[in-house]
Amino acid sequence: MFPDHNKYPIVRRFNEDDSFKPREVVMKYLYHWPLFFIFLAISLSLAVVYLKITKPVYDIKASLLIKEDNVNNSNPRTGIALQELDLATPNRLVDNEIEVLKSRRLMVQLVDTLQLWMDYQTDKKIGKENLYGVSPVKISFTKVAEKIEGNNILIYIKDSQTYYLTLKGKVAKPYRFGNLVTNSLGTFVVNKTDLYQNYIDKGIQISFSDFDKTVSAYQKGIEVALLNKKSPTVGLSLSDAVIPRGKDILNQLIHIYNEATLNEKNRITKSTMDFIDSRLSTITKELATVENETEQYKKSRGLTDVTSESKIYLENAQANDSKLNDVKVKLNVVNGIEDYINSSATNKRAPSTLGIDDPGLNSMIARLSQLELDRSRLLATTPESNPLFGPLNTQIAELKNAVRINIGNVKLTLENSQQKLESFDSKFKSDISKVPGEERQLLEILRQKNVKQDLFLYLLKKKEEISLSYASTLADARVIDSAYAGPKKWPNTILILAIAMIAGLGLPIALLIGRSLFNDKVNGKSGISKETEIPILGDIREVITNNPLIIFDPYQIASVEQFRYLRTKLLALHGAANKGRITLITSSIAEEGKGFISSNLGLSLAASGRKVVLIDLDLRKNKLGNLFDIDASHTGLIDYLEGKILKEEVIKKSEKHFNLDIITSGLKDGEAANPELIEKYELEILMTWLKQNYDDILIYTPPIRLVADALMLSKFSTVLLFIVRSNLTKKTYLKFIDGVQKNNEFNKVNIVLNGAKPEDGISEYGRKYYPNGKQKPNIGFGRKLKSFFKRF
Repeated sequence: MFPDHNKYPIVRRFNEDDSFKPREVVMKYLYHWPLFFIFLAISLSLAVVYLKITKPVYDIKASLLIKEDNVNNSNPRTGIALQELDLATPNRLVDNEIEVLKSRRLMVQLVDTLQLWMDYQTDKKIGKENLYGVSPVKISFTKVAEKIEGNNILIYIKDSQTYYLTLKGKVAKPYRFGNLVTNSLGTFVVNKTDLYQNYIDKGIQISFSDFDKTVSAYQKGIEVALLNKKSPTVGLSLSDAVIPRGKDILNQLIHIYNEATLNEKNRITKSTMDFIDSRLSTITKELATVENETEQYKKSRGLTDVTSESKIYLENAQANDSKLNDVKVKLNVVNGIEDYINSSATNKRAPSTLGIDDPGLNSMIARLSQLELDRSRLLATTPESNPLFGPLNTQIAELKNAVRINIGNVKLTLENSQQKLESFDSKFKSDISKVPGEERQLLEILRQKNVKQDLFLYLLKKKEEISLSYASTLADARVIDSAYAGPKKWPNTILILAIAMIAGLGLPIALLIGRSLFNDKVNGKSGISKETEIPILGDIREVITNNPLIIFDPYQIASVEQFRYLRTKLLALHGAANKGRITLITSSIAEEGKGFISSNLGLSLAASGRKVVLIDLDLRKNKLGNLFDIDASHTGLIDYLEGKILKEEVIKKSEKHFNLDIITSGLKDGEAANPELIEKYELEILMTWLKQNYDDILIYTPPIRLVADALMLSKFSTVLLFIVRSNLTKKTYLKFIDGVQKNNEFNKVNIVLNGAKPEDGISEYGRKYYPNGKQKPNIGFGRKLKSFFKRF
């Protein structure tokens, strides 16, 4: 005895499993394998084409070592402040040099030197080949038009003397190499290179870019960065599809940078030498005047020698005057430094420390001069409001303060020395005054002469030292690694193919998900469960065959098992009834498989030993008669209801199984259907007689949404099977049958899913248990093709 369906809803509990099933998800998408195959083929093909036509880009690199000048702080009174400056900003000089390397002034020189705003190319089988460094011609402009960007010219080399030039698609004109050409691009000369013979009768395309935009592009494209915080090593990098061009760009940039640095240092050195030369010229004139004065005095007085005492006085006075003069020179230098330190001008050059013996002060002045130089160079490329000037100005201010303290001490010492020396000078003069007047005057003249000679020799020595420095000055940057090409940066073959694989798999998945989101059709059991609470009795897979009666087809074992399962569940719904079980089979619209389900379910029940009758109550068609190959001229239900035959005569024995009988609609070709016949009393008599003589009665009815026949026949049935076809039945139709059930218009309404696919998560009965449980129907090519395209 079967349990009551309403009390124990075992069917609903069996079918409702909302847990995630990876295998069902995989099977759902594998059903659409042609879609994935096509997308993968297209995406991989596009990836291969992209890899073929895309020019590889390489990472070009170079590195420099920037020489940093460290302050040698030997003055204990200023050591703490300078040490704090050095410790706080060890790499600020390198930061300044990085800004110089990235400056627009250097980039302008770079683009102009290498003519990077012009591009030489020639045609290849696929794409174009860049001719940088191997071009057969070279263009030199004497005058460039304002709007040259986007223009290009085509040059065909005829022979060693002549070439043809085409501009903007105009007719080619012949020209001779080396002659001036004037057109809308400007005035230029085309010269041949040593490689011209390889390109005779071939075309060279020369394209032009805007000069300023090219400069900006390289200023942005060349990366300059500190490689190591502990070492002043700067790295330069550039991405370029032409390796020789990339190397030339970085090497030339380094060369231009070193050249600019040397020029700046030499300019400062030359300024110092000019100062010394001017002083030497003045002292030479003064020395010549003193010597002439000595000569004239001796001649006029007849003096040839001095006494020993006069010599001693003279030597002492000369030594004292030399020291006093030295002190005065140093005081002048100190006053110049003091004026510079106290000056509010920011662009004033640091003074010379010539004659100052204090190493700490000299080191600080040298450091201050270097910082002022860095600031001037940075100011040439960067606005003063840039945050980079903040730390630099702070360093200069703090260093000036340290110099101010130091110079005050030095000045005080020099002033004390000057007072002592002037006191000695007065004493020596007093002693010399005791010497006879003529001799005293001679000693005075000789003393002036010796002082001038000492100063002249001192300046001459300093000039030689600076000249040697000027001749041997080296750049502040040492090349560690000249430009070299690293591995290919782009395209990354593995990455491109991976993206193609992801796109080939992801796009179909997205397409299927998007299609399911906007699909108003029922898709699988999960789709049914979301729309209605009506239990799902079973599912029948999509069958591709020429014969819809599959129960005895050896190649449809899996589908046969599904019908056996459906048969078992149906008997459980009928409960304790052992005879006269009436099942009404309907759907929402046509083509949902009512005839397929009814006929094969009837055969399955008959094969189990039950006596079954299958009734076609769709009086508008002759569906079951066509399925069982019953002649349309055979009498049917219409004949009985019209009183033409007896109820026993309406029965037709099925040739498919001896336990199955069929009652066709009896609709003849060309006749009009009369659906009102189903309300006649004779139908009730027939149903009562059938219940007494058959175990199972299956009633095939027209769609419930289209006509009311099924509703009028509900009084005879105990179970209603509502057929839903996957990807055909609309979701709104389920809402309709849900409302019918809630109104209790039918008994035990259950859904049967027809045409389920692996993507719908169907039960795969017998796939592994039966060795021949695979579908191998002998079907036509058209149906195979139609089934194949369904997978899209």
